[in-house]
Amino acid sequence: MEPKKEGKKYRGSPWALTWADENYYLVAYDSEDGKVKHYRVDKMMKKTMIISR
Repeated sequence: MEPKKEGKKYRGSPWALTWADENYYLVAYDSEDGKVKHYRVDKMMKKTMIISR
């Protein structure tokens, strides 16, 4: 796998995990861009979730 965005970390608020076309996708809100994005889970190199209240 080749990192995108020069290896920059992606940050977002997770909303859902969904299944489509035989793949799992993470649906998350990106506050930096102000939009909802989706990411293919099997293409993620390192998955970390920080939960805050």
